[in-house]
Amino acid sequence: MKFLRKSERYFLTGVFLITTLVFCNAQATAKGDKPAKLLTRIHQSKPDTGRIKLLLTLSKYYFDTEWNYRNKIKVDSALAFLVQAKNLSDSLHAFELGQETLTQMAYYYFRCDNARQAEECFRQVIDRYRTSGDKEREAQAWVNFGMRSPLIDSTLQAIIGRFEHALRIYRESNNKIKEGSVLTQIAYRHVRQGKLALAEDEAKQVLNLQKCNGPNELQYTYDLLAEISALRGNYNIAILYELEAIKSMERIGDYRFEDSFYNTLGGFYGEIGEFEKSIQWLHKSLEVMKGNSVPGGGFYKPGVVTVDDRNALYSLVRRIVQGLIKQNKQREAFAFLTRTAKEYPPDTDFARQLQTGAMGDCYRAMSRYSTAEKYYLKAIALEMSTGQIDELRKEYYSISQLYIAWRQYPHAANHLGKLMAMPEGVISLCMLGDIHKMLFKIDSAAGNYISAIKHYQAHKAINDSIFTEKKSKQIQELQIQYETGQKEKDIQLLRNQARLHQNEIQQAILTKNLTFGGIALLLVIVGLLYHSYRVKQRGNKQLQAQQREINQKNYSLRNLVDEKEWLLKEVHHRVKNNLATIMSLLNSQSAYLNNAEALSAIRDSQHRVQAMSLIHQKLYQSENVAAIDMAFYIHELVEYLRDSFNTRHRIRFEMNVEPVELTIAQAVPLGLILNEAITNAIKYAFPENRNGVITICMKQEAKDHFSLRIADNGIGLPPDFNRESKSSLGMSLMQGLSDDIGARFEIQNDGGTAIAIRFASDQCQHQL
Repeated sequence: MKFLRKSERYFLTGVFLITTLVFCNAQATAKGDKPAKLLTRIHQSKPDTGRIKLLLTLSKYYFDTEWNYRNKIKVDSALAFLVQAKNLSDSLHAFELGQETLTQMAYYYFRCDNARQAEECFRQVIDRYRTSGDKEREAQAWVNFGMRSPLIDSTLQAIIGRFEHALRIYRESNNKIKEGSVLTQIAYRHVRQGKLALAEDEAKQVLNLQKCNGPNELQYTYDLLAEISALRGNYNIAILYELEAIKSMERIGDYRFEDSFYNTLGGFYGEIGEFEKSIQWLHKSLEVMKGNSVPGGGFYKPGVVTVDDRNALYSLVRRIVQGLIKQNKQREAFAFLTRTAKEYPPDTDFARQLQTGAMGDCYRAMSRYSTAEKYYLKAIALEMSTGQIDELRKEYYSISQLYIAWRQYPHAANHLGKLMAMPEGVISLCMLGDIHKMLFKIDSAAGNYISAIKHYQAHKAINDSIFTEKKSKQIQELQIQYETGQKEKDIQLLRNQARLHQNEIQQAILTKNLTFGGIALLLVIVGLLYHSYRVKQRGNKQLQAQQREINQKNYSLRNLVDEKEWLLKEVHHRVKNNLATIMSLLNSQSAYLNNAEALSAIRDSQHRVQAMSLIHQKLYQSENVAAIDMAFYIHELVEYLRDSFNTRHRIRFEMNVEPVELTIAQAVPLGLILNEAITNAIKYAFPENRNGVITICMKQEAKDHFSLRIADNGIGLPPDFNRESKSSLGMSLMQGLSDDIGARFEIQNDGGTAIAIRFASDQCQHQL
């Protein structure tokens, strides 16, 4: 399964650090040694700790390889060396080497499907660390136990329990970094169980832990959140998270899994039908992966241990093949696959399975159904032979598509039944919608129209939830934002290159001048001057031509920046500064007043001006100068008022604000209404410094119709309160501003004071 393979790749550089450090000397000594040479060195060695390390290195060579039943004899060869290492470490009382030997024996037994014996080895390791009081290594042993446990659905809860033991220890020792790493692994397993909401919550906890501990590798957590969002059908959010992962990668300069992030993003675009963008990102991933290739067709990843990237290569290649097929480029896809297989032959069962499945995809697209069937069945057999069945969902899905196109509906129904039996976390929402569409075709062909209609309705509901107009717009905006950021980087790069080039030119001119000065001692003065003049003329022409070329390239890129700067700086920046000036004048005026009521009026006016100033500040900071995101605005306004009245420990704010965007014509009146309502609640609802709660709720009740409610649990309105009398400036303002935007204004006692405003968007009012 993609989630768990990726989690193992991410975990290699951190979680197994202790194991790597213990055996760094042995690895350095035995680097490049073949089994025969290692055997010779073992026979020649003394019965000490050096022999133990050599035995463990040799045993690891035999069992730490891609598992399939064809190499079982090779894997079993490791046991004899592990037993020797265990006996020797016991006789020498070498505690750490004994622990490592037991750990490797557990790995071996897991590889041979002997889970009971593997668990017994891990229990011994954990008990020994617990007895010695080494909590850190006990936790590491629990982590290794969980990471090496076979990924079978029936054992997932037990695996999660092993990680939870480690999590408990890391929390007790306040090790936030490892706490986040283990919590990430728990989240991956919850995804496998189909508990996507729980996994998302855990991933967000990890993100908060990482942000609280300074600069961190946030890209891996963003990538996990992106995958979970995609499984839930929220591709707009998934793409946002994946772009954040790429930004984090670029910010800290950690490009170890650059190809994986590009691959994932390309997959998201492919699933929503944006095949052109998908192919662009997938080819970018392929370029990075090929850039990491070494002579002989292999791959390396700096800083990552024992990662077989041939599998990752063919996973990417199959995605590109499927994307080309979606663009009706079947023959191009077939040629690309054939060329890649020659350049990088698939040398593992998993890589062969992906290459075989991709061949089936090509032949299915070319309507050569019988040939495609042979390739798909071979891919399924390869997947079964490895003992790792996580990728079966893709093969079942692909062969079902073949049988649907071939009109062999019973075969399609058989494989779709196997696919539907898998957990929710294995099947993405997009794939689930396609499955219902295929079941609709099968039931329609069989005359089961009621069942067919149900499957079609399920397909339509899933499709509508994924491909909404708002999500499509957000996806386009995210891509534009990313491309704009890349252009700004290109502009800066061009500027740096221009400066560097200018320095090189200046250095060249200086060198030439010094050279000509030396020649001047030997040549006639007139000849030297004439020659120097000609050289300078040629240099100046070259400089002018180069400068014109650089200026022409910079001009088109800088137009975008200039236009944005004018729009933001010349409009909203001036408005914001003017409002800030008004607030400063009010503050200065208050210094000359002794009347409490006048001072209160001045402060209220400052709050109103700040409410308007925040709106222009949001417009100044936002890419969208036509609308205000009310969710962010309300949170900032509440924080400002909370700080102004110093109510942090006495009055609690509860906010339920949906992401609503309004024009400035509506946002300003609503901001002033919010300011008046919250200010009145803080000043009058809780006399004698009582504790209380102010609730703010803003939501969309219907299309283009919204409601805003500000309520408190204070003493409520006085018995003689008459709304129509407009006895205060605040009440008059709120009613007058409500009328300005065509809103219905209500105020009532409801366990305190509650103000409700219902209004329609500007667009809806214009249509009316």
